[in-house]
Amino acid sequence: MSGGDVDPDRSVTFYVRNLYADRNDDTCRPRYIRVIIHPDTEHLRREAERYGREGHARDGDVIEPDTIALFQPSKFRAVIGSDRRTWIDTSTSFAGMLRLSRDHLTPDILAHEAIHAAAHITRLHNWHAHGGGRLSLGDGDSGDAEESFAYLAGGITAVISNRVWDYLQATAA
Repeated sequence: MSGGDVDPDRSVTFYVRNLYADRNDDTCRPRYIRVIIHPDTEHLRREAERYGREGHARDGDVIEPDTIALFQPSKFRAVIGSDRRTWIDTSTSFAGMLRLSRDHLTPDILAHEAIHAAAHITRLHNWHAHGGGRLSLGDGDSGDAEESFAYLAGGITAVISNRVWDYLQATAA
């Protein structure tokens, strides 16, 4: 994207790939998220609601009238193994849809939504690798779990921030 290449009245989509909840765990699968910058919040809410109605988002997710950005996580998908005790991950690598609005591209919103994405990716990994989808960052010390989560959230935020900067430069008059 370069100056004037992007129509600010249209959505822009990009992907953040190779996201690992724990790079030190050989069972950890890479995930990716789709990021969409919508032209305005009305468009964002309309598309988020449509996506949910089509059955892509988690059941029960509601798009509030004051929503200005959101992360729509993918569903957990697993089947019970032949031993009747082990769950087998049948989910794709897609972790969810992160939606931003052109009129609310601020660092706090980028970081906030990146943290939602990182939390979901961590929950997906914990669900399939450790038998439960809880997000635990340890016992209060900055241990391995918290450090892995911080790297994941920081990596997502960095990629999104760089792409948003490119987008803003490309739509500058």
